[in-house]
Amino acid sequence: MGLVYLEDLAAMVQYWRQVDNYVVMDILGSQCPWGLELARLSDQLVLVTTNELPAIHATQNTRAYFDHKNFSRSRIRLVVNGYTTDVGLDEQAISAALDLKVFQLLLSDFEAVQKSLMESKPVPAGTQVGRSISELAENLTGRKRAPKRHSLFGGLFSMFETS
Repeated sequence: MGLVYLEDLAAMVQYWRQVDNYVVMDILGSQCPWGLELARLSDQLVLVTTNELPAIHATQNTRAYFDHKNFSRSRIRLVVNGYTTDVGLDEQAISAALDLKVFQLLLSDFEAVQKSLMESKPVPAGTQVGRSISELAENLTGRKRAPKRHSLFGGLFSMFETS
């Protein structure tokens, strides 16, 4: 792939928006010209951290960089990944340390994540972390997932399914 210049990013994002309902970009290194430009082109910026002190410190640096570049905090959605009350800071302490409201907690579910990785399958929606991810998608898009409909026989047979 050839070089992509900053001027081309806006056209690329515009194209992606025409093709898809939602565009999600995972930007490694937001503290670079590319990352900042993509952040400026976004409707919402999902800033992901964990509740451990080194991650909070790195997130403080990222937030300070965005502040320095006059990026609107109102567009930042703070997501805490792998959240557990056993280790690290609680939700209030995270909000205070980052001066941002926590948008979503993605609860820790080590076993479910490890199993999905070992089987090369997505994390099941019925797990704790799967439900957290579904809730995040609903909160970001404003769209609620339709409940599953079962036919009379489907509902009857689902009583006999094993997990």
